[in-house]
Amino acid sequence: SFNSCVLLYANYNGVYSGGQSANDWWCRAVIETDSNGKFRITTLFPGRYDDDGYRPAHIHFKVTVPGYPTLVTQLYFNLDYYLSPRDSCTRCHSDAKSLVVSAVHRNDIKTFEGNWNIVLSKTPKAVSRVITRETLNRGSYIHVKEHIMHSRRPTTIDELLNIRQ
Repeated sequence: SFNSCVLLYANYNGVYSGGQSANDWWCRAVIETDSNGKFRITTLFPGRYDDDGYRPAHIHFKVTVPGYPTLVTQLYFNLDYYLSPRDSCTRCHSDAKSLVVSAVHRNDIKTFEGNWNIVLSKTPKAVSRVITRETLNRGSYIHVKEHIMHSRRPTTIDELLNIRQ
């Protein structure tokens, strides 16, 4: 199972949290998996934002497993108009099949569901698969109080993903 899986994303308006009060730290969590390495989240569908051109909706992941290199990656959603080549981040590979989840409507028009495989490798030839199941529900969000980050200054995405356990 993961030692930790940190996730971070922009809210519906394309804004990352990061204010001076505890109420300003939202759309982020630290998740532990079950004994099979699986986890399930229910969360707000991430928003797009303008970064000298638009970024597609995405969720940042930082995965830490004992004995493996730390993986920092992003999850994207199929059919997003701003996937590469329209993504303003030309080095983010938002069109890579391994980074795109096929999200489909479930139960109602606001709920999407999809599966995503996270692949970790100790060496280029030794690969372990961890399967995740995501339910993306516009209107709800993750707020894990015991893992809230506090900062008195603006924070970069790299710093936000570097949560101390």
